[in-house]
Amino acid sequence: MPLGYGRLTGLQTLSKVIIGGTGKFRLSDLKGFLHLHGQLSIEGLHKVKNAAHAKEANLHQKKGICDLQLKWSNVFDGSRNEISEYEVLEGLRPFKKLRSLKILYYGGTKFPTWVGDPSFVCLTQLTLTDCRSCKCLPMLGQLPALQNLCVESIHDLDKVGSELLGDTNSCNGIAFPSLEVLEFRDLQNWKEWSTSGGEKCETCPCLREISIVDCPELDVVAIDSIQSLQVLHVSGCSIAVLKSMVASWGS
Repeated sequence: MPLGYGRLTGLQTLSKVIIGGTGKFRLSDLKGFLHLHGQLSIEGLHKVKNAAHAKEANLHQKKGICDLQLKWSNVFDGSRNEISEYEVLEGLRPFKKLRSLKILYYGGTKFPTWVGDPSFVCLTQLTLTDCRSCKCLPMLGQLPALQNLCVESIHDLDKVGSELLGDTNSCNGIAFPSLEVLEFRDLQNWKEWSTSGGEKCETCPCLREISIVDCPELDVVAIDSIQSLQVLHVSGCSIAVLKSMVASWGS
């Protein structure tokens, strides 16, 4: 982006920005671009040292952005600060009409509450990639329009429980009311997927496809039977996964 970009306040298309790249673009420089629409990818977020710059970017005011990608570095070393990265992601809350969200290489140990907030009534696709330090997933079941969910390479995740379903009161007592495709990939330490222990509710009435790939430690799957399921793809996993699912659904 050329020097003087701060004066381009009427700009409508800006598909990608790289923090600290050519011209030393700062995250807060997005503040004045209120008319952006379509796709926006923000890369180099690990270079943001002041979390206040994330709030100053004012993503929540950019009503035209429908496809958002937030990307840190895929190098996880001593320079990463999990608290700072959490605060940056917290400050990057987008406008509620977002349709697609991808979060890549995030280094925090948890996700901010806006990831999974039911006010995102148009969000249909969500991908969480290599957020390896996160120990639990956000409450995604309360997203009313979510159709495709992909969770991959979160290495500190060892259990997916009823907390994933969230507060189903926001979806008329139904968790994941619109979910059609669910993918879990490369979760090397994932051992248990269980929705027992939480509030009883209808779950995934539209789910037609589940993929569980390269999750070698997974051996307990205790989830409710999914009547709408058409495709179950399991590979790179223990045979215990299928046995556990059969036992759970047969009970």
